[in-house]
This record gives sequence, structure tokens and C-alpha cells, in this order.
Amino acid sequence: SCNKELVNSNENPTVGKSVITASIENDATKTALTPDEEGYKVVWTAGDQLFVGDDQGTDWCAKYTLDNASADSSKGVFSWQKGDFFYTDLKEKYTEPLFEVDNTYIAMYPSDLYELDDEGEPAYGITWKTEQAYSSTDRYIPMYGVAECSNEGVVDFKFNNLGGILRLTVKGSASIKSIRIEANEILSGTITRIDGEGVEGDEFIAYLLPVLEDNKNYIDLNCGNGVQLSEEGTDFYISVPCNYNWDSQTPSGYTGVIITLTDTEGRTCVKKLKNNNELVIARSKITTASFTASEWILPG
Repeated sequence: SCNKELVNSNENPTVGKSVITASIENDATKTALTPDEEGYKVVWTAGDQLFVGDDQGTDWCAKYTLDNASADSSKGVFSWQKGDFFYTDLKEKYTEPLFEVDNTYIAMYPSDLYELDDEGEPAYGITWKTEQAYSSTDRYIPMYGVAECSNEGVVDFKFNNLGGILRLTVKGSASIKSIRIEANEILSGTITRIDGEGVEGDEFIAYLLPVLEDNKNYIDLNCGNGVQLSEEGTDFYISVPCNYNWDSQTPSGYTGVIITLTDTEGRTCVKKLKNNNELVIARSKITTASFTASEWILPG
């Protein structure tokens, strides 16, 4: 766990580096999340924040915010903002983050991938969100980066996607309030391991352990006041971890997938994958599914 900064006025604290660079996967490692022949490039957007700390969790952790000039680029400059800084193990070495030579550091996006407790302090555990928010432009794509400091105060993170994207294209006339996707396997909750060792082409991949109490076999997409469907089809993007088979080293897919739409009138429309086929989510890929929402059930 992490604890808030405690300043000892009797010490002369070291001043560190408050700016880092962070690059999203380059073309060789699939910057574009590609469904079939089309895709989109993943870029930093205004307001993005990273959660940064040492990889052993024994020194410090902090939040970094994207400089506005780096928006819409795959390589961003992030600055530490005064106040978003936490000591671990109650150490009192710095007044701001310091990257020390030969130390290894980790970074996560979004910053709330690492949970905060009731007091607003970082709590142990990295989570894959059970509830995600609809956006017509931004995509919730959990990413992870590791960097070793070779020159004091300098780090350059290379970020990798931890999972993939399910794109639902829904035709109809209703206004959608929320979407739930559920399966026989775990879809969200505590990430117990971020590991790509032995996984060809994948440096990092998220793994969720089924037995943990807070892990769920569903993900909810909150559509706010409602998203209007169209006869041409409306796209909804949901970020999903890979259900990875570590024995065969391949994405094994989700089974028994059920998609439940709830509209702004409280009606529900339930769809199952055709023939109960597996839903395979590959890292840095978009998996597509489409259907028409026509059979609605009234509440009660």
C-alpha cells in the first residue's frame, strides 16, 4: 500500500524530475487497434493522467498529467503536479518524484487503473473496470509501461495495451442507457498478474484470477443520459481483457456470452452470441459483433 507524503522539516530532501515522456506502442507493435482493414490510432488526449511508481512498491508513487501540447500524439510529455505524490513504506526522502539510476519504474494508464482507498490514497491492487463510460471519441484502453532509469531524473516509458476492444454495432430506434456483457469467465476486477513472458509478440498482458471475490464475470458500459440507436448501426466500445490460455499461449476466448441492453425507458433487450460461439479478445485488436435491437422486454 501507499501512504501520503510526510515531510520532515529537519531533513534536506532531494529534488527530483517532474517531467517524463510516454510513448504508446509503435507501428511494429500495433499502435493501431485494427478490425479487419480499418482501425484507429491510439493517441494521448487532453486530461490524460498516468500512475507512476517504482516496480517494487517500496519507494514512492505519483500521478502525472499530460501537457496540453502533447494531445493527439502517440508520444506525450507528462508532468508531475504538486500534491499528487505518495510515499510507500512511510519513507521521507523526496519532496517530489525522483528517478534514480539503475532503478526500474512502472506506469499505468489510466491513473485510476490503480485503485484509491476511501481516504483518496493509493490502495494495493490494479483493477480492470467493471463499469466503463461510453464515449463517441475516447476509448478506455488500459495500458502498462516499464522504464529503467539510465540517467538520473530521466525516464521514457513505452506503453503496451493490456487487452483488446469489443466493438458492438447495434441497429434500432431505442435510446440506450447501459450495456452489460457477461460470460462464463471473469471479465473484470483485480489484475493479479501483468506478464508476457513466453507470450509471442506480447510483452505485457493482463491476467485476472477467477477466485478473487471482487472479480466479476461481467462489464457494464454506462451510456449516461442515453445514446440513440440508428438503422445504420451505432458503435459501442468496451475494453475487455484477454481470456488467455497460458498452456497453449493463445487467447482462448469467452464462452456463454450474453449482451443485455437497457434503454432509457427501462426496457431490456438480451442477445446471445450466435450458436454460443466463443468471443476471442486478442491484445491490441478490435473484435466486432453486430445485431439489431428489436425485441424489448418491459420492466416488471
